[in-house]
Amino acid sequence: MEWVDEGFARYWGGLGEQLTACMRPMTLSFFSGIPPCDARTVADLVGDGKKLRGCLVLAVCDALGGRMEEALTAAVAVECVQAASLIHDDLVDDDAVRRDRPATWIVQGGRRAVLLGDLIFATALHKSAEAGREQVLVLTKAIALMAAGAYREPLDPVETQALLQLRPRGRAVYEYIIQTKTGALFAAAAELGAVAAAAPPEVRAAAAAFGARMGEAYQMADDLADLVSPLAPADLSPQQSAALEILGACVKAAAQETTPADTATAASDFPAVAGDLAGSLQRAIRQRVRLALQALGIFPQGPRLAFLRALPGALVRPVAAGPQPAPPPDA
Repeated sequence: MEWVDEGFARYWGGLGEQLTACMRPMTLSFFSGIPPCDARTVADLVGDGKKLRGCLVLAVCDALGGRMEEALTAAVAVECVQAASLIHDDLVDDDAVRRDRPATWIVQGGRRAVLLGDLIFATALHKSAEAGREQVLVLTKAIALMAAGAYREPLDPVETQALLQLRPRGRAVYEYIIQTKTGALFAAAAELGAVAAAAPPEVRAAAAAFGARMGEAYQMADDLADLVSPLAPADLSPQQSAALEILGACVKAAAQETTPADTATAASDFPAVAGDLAGSLQRAIRQRVRLALQALGIFPQGPRLAFLRALPGALVRPVAAGPQPAPPPDA
């Protein structure tokens, strides 16, 4: 297993370096129709991240025997979509900081932040359409799912209570959120890698399932980190309180049949439920990782597949996924 650990770290780092080397010039090319100063702003936003989804496009394409060059446009487009979604998310959630810097809406104001996010979404779709019909269909489906999930996601405990009364199965509510919030774009990234490799429909579907389950595990691990953070209930934002209530309902729904009266967990009960929620999330993350690996069953065997199989566990905490390769370095 050690050769996979060490080899995976080198391989994933190499994908990040390859994507980083071409991302800024490609992004500037994508946005060549707007003033250069604005194009540079977009390039900074798109390139400022771990590039997980873009690297996933390349990794799936490589595992299926495709040429990396064929996947680069899709990889950059996916990262554009991710950047645009974060611009909108920060505004909606009142998050003033993104990656240790002021959020876009703080710098440019809410109106211009919304319009900039719209511009990035539209341009990513335009460039995907130029690359081919299948690529733009995959990306538009992901954007639609992400938008639907964001629109339905409760923003405070009052909205959460109303949602849980309509859909008392807390687990279904939580799973819908993680599928649309994170799983959809991971699924699109993996499928776009298969499209770039000219894979048949059944392999494309398997790639999408792999990406979706991995993205859900990744979101669960992020939620787990928030859950076990030292924040007191009074320090929780309205969005965090809403997420905690949904997680509480998820745990109760998994344990027994629930009713509308007992599905929600109040933020004031945080210390009492944190342990149960953490344990439930850890088990759910391990299950998602297993499902992601099962989806790769029809992929061709080879060393690149071994690296791809190492990826889900590397993206989540070892405490959540069990013994796994070390996390990949930021690209």
